[in-house]
Amino acid sequence: MTQPTDPTPPPYNTQIPEPDTTIANAQTLFQNNFERLFEAFNTDHVPLIDAINPGNHNVIQLVELPIGEATQSQEIAIYSKKVDGQTDQLFMRYQGNGKEFQLTQYQIYALPILQLNGVIYQKGYFTFLPGGIIVYFGQVIPFGNPFFISLEPAICGNILGINLCPIGGIGSGLVQSNVSLTAINGKFNAIQLTSTSTNANQYYIAFGNI
Repeated sequence: MTQPTDPTPPPYNTQIPEPDTTIANAQTLFQNNFERLFEAFNTDHVPLIDAINPGNHNVIQLVELPIGEATQSQEIAIYSKKVDGQTDQLFMRYQGNGKEFQLTQYQIYALPILQLNGVIYQKGYFTFLPGGIIVYFGQVIPFGNPFFISLEPAICGNILGINLCPIGGIGSGLVQSNVSLTAINGKFNAIQLTSTSTNANQYYIAFGNI
């Protein structure tokens, strides 16, 4: 009767090769170790059997550090640290414990709440993404048709996309607004909402090139 095969692969064995063991006798143990190394190396790397970029990193994970990484002569360091009021950012330090500087910049900026006669009609935010992209987002409570969503700061010269989501969802019977853009000196400063019914209270997000 054939015994079932154990599905659990043998673990990596640090004692291989053992003293006085020939390569032929230890072949299976060597192969098991190579297989475990191959599997471990696949994490965050292109597989070693890839025809184009074998073994290259495809993911780099930088654990947050409480302080900057020390560097020796002819050595630089790239690491992540938490920045007050932001989030984890990438930093770089030159050789020999040289100057440390911040490589990335991510922060959500809250804009002043817009009101009319004490009634709030827009809560807005913006942030930046790599590649010179600005993202505007927030919530509007329109009081007219048409209604204008303010885009501040007005530094975007090419809007790439706009998404609107009526609060309560489209399936609640609310009519989604149509959009058009207004600009001053080639920079967009507002999104105009128009509707065949009433402009619904809605969330918005718009993004484009600075």
